[in-house]
Amino acid sequence: MEYLQKHRLEPLGAQDGPAPLLAAVYLPAEWPAAQKKRALPAAMEQELASARFTKAELWPEEVIGTFSVPPKRYAPGQDRRFAFCIRGDGVFFLDGSGTVAPLLEQIARQREWSTPSPGLLFYAFLEGLTQRDLPYLDEVERRIANLEEAVLGGTLEEFSHKMARLRRELRDRGSYYRQLMDLCLELQEDQGQLFSPQEVRLFHLFSDRVSRLYETVQSLREYSMQVREAYQAETDLRANRIMKVLTVVTTLFFPLTLIAGWYGMNFVNMPELHWRYGYLCIILISAAVVAFSVWFFKKKRFF
Repeated sequence: MEYLQKHRLEPLGAQDGPAPLLAAVYLPAEWPAAQKKRALPAAMEQELASARFTKAELWPEEVIGTFSVPPKRYAPGQDRRFAFCIRGDGVFFLDGSGTVAPLLEQIARQREWSTPSPGLLFYAFLEGLTQRDLPYLDEVERRIANLEEAVLGGTLEEFSHKMARLRRELRDRGSYYRQLMDLCLELQEDQGQLFSPQEVRLFHLFSDRVSRLYETVQSLREYSMQVREAYQAETDLRANRIMKVLTVVTTLFFPLTLIAGWYGMNFVNMPELHWRYGYLCIILISAAVVAFSVWFFKKKRFF
């Protein structure tokens, strides 16, 4: 899809002829024809094939780079990847992920410029790419808070699995924001060749906004660490309670084990073995030992 260079993005129609473009997005299948028609750099296809990061590189007359946008729910290998090229005659995208076209349609509906330019369009694209990130981070905070409530409420099923996914999600998101800040720094170093001073300021403002998003991610990672520590403390407390019960039970029955072992030796000269009331006596002694132990532990508040 190609868009005309007017006060707002307008799709190029068949009747428009060779009008100047402001933006275009091509699918991989459309790329060979578009590259030949618009003299687009072959490096875009190479960059997309090896895209693992969000980055920008300054070339003599253009900026070429890639985006690798992590999903908002942790899913390894599901990053949305696309390449871009900014030059004097427009912004060109090579995208097989279906990410760019909806954003350009949104810009076409919402944005209007008195003097359109590739820099203003790319700034609008960056804003659209991150406009829903703050609500997403709020939702992540609620997920962490729900895990914290589950820990405090004693419901710990699958906690480690859920927390691990959250932390990986935040790790990927933080890495993405760092790369976005680096991309903006590259754009600010253009030194007026492609972007006006106003556009450079806009990229600086966007970098500050992404920096705040990055700080929010770091705060959420710290919050998740605190919740994980609370989970570990609760797990240790549960283990201590279990060990306490086992210790009390073992202590209660240890005298009985001693009595059973003592009279299980069956020595010939043990008088109690032939005493008429020996069996009853051992029962009474065992009951008395258990009763005394229970009284003693309750007095010491062991349970």
